Amino acid sequence: MILASENIKSIAVFSEDINNEYRYILKWEWDCNKKKATVIMLNPSTATHQKFDTTIMNVHNFIIDYENESYGSYSIVNLFAYRCTDPKLLVNRKLDYEMKNDTFLKDSFEYSDIIIVAWGRDFSKVNAVTKCDINIRISNVLEMLRVYQDKIFIFWDGKEELINIKPRHPVLLKSYWALIQYTI
Repeated sequence: MILASENIKSIAVFSEDINNEYRYILKWEWDCNKKKATVIMLNPSTATHQKFDTTIMNVHNFIIDYENESYGSYSIVNLFAYRCTDPKLLVNRKLDYEMKNDTFLKDSFEYSDIIIVAWGRDFSKVNAVTKCDINIRISNVLEMLRVYQDKIFIFWDGKEELINIKPRHPVLLKSYWALIQYTI
């Protein structure tokens, strides 16, 4: 019989408003001597430092398995810090809370060995104002990422043509997906 045990440190930073409506970062660490990953998505949903949603569970399992378990931690950051399950609700976010988000993005990018851009590609279900805000935010964050070009990747399902490929969201992440370099 083999007893296996692992201490996983989890951290979340939320806004100080009554409902913690903004989440700036989620981080899990199980081996500080291994490489670090950052995954950047659109906006936080319901996950916390204690509770996984489907997306976080998929990312967690992928990072643990990636490159023969050579990663020991990962951070989840987002274009927007406002927590909602439907991106249409991003119109309700407050800019004074959102302005704090860039610090967490920049710190995560700086201290990661790999940055996985995973904010998705289909924003057709949001209204025109939100779509415009998303596109502006993507442009701003891509500028932040430009200095880290050599460590930027996206999820790839192995089927899609690599010409003009766009970031995929990991909610439907499968075990056969891979990471490919993403050129800004």
